[in-house]
Amino acid sequence: MIAIALLICAGMIMIITTSTIECAGASSAISVTPSTVNIFFDSPTKDTFTADRTVTITNNGENATNVSIIPSYDYIIITPREFTLNSGESRQTTIGADKSAEEGSYTVHIKTDTDTETSITVNIIYCAKITVSTSHIDFGEVAS
Repeated sequence: MIAIALLICAGMIMIITTSTIECAGASSAISVTPSTVNIFFDSPTKDTFTADRTVTITNNGENATNVSIIPSYDYIIITPREFTLNSGESRQTTIGADKSAEEGSYTVHIKTDTDTETSITVNIIYCAKITVSTSHIDFGEVAS
């Protein structure tokens, strides 16, 4: 199942694509929703200092597992990076990008102590900041 949401808030636009990735290990299976996070920064000033998105990691396996989340670059911020999930338990983690983030696509690896591995794609995209003044709009003259 794929769902797309568009959020406009505090000068940033975030598009979230939601899908589920399942990884089966000998004693655990984890799922991550969403599997892709898009973070849009104002360009070129990068007015947005930090943009955060929440992902849910679920242990669908029969045993508890330790989870480690490893970003590919320092400007990808993960909180928390390590935790334990019991069977059937879910935990939300925050994936963010600091204003020094370079535009591009980055992989965040999610590993368990049972050698189960999956990943989240973090896309950092710069876009033009557009503002419109509603106090005065001139539509010109209409010919009669």
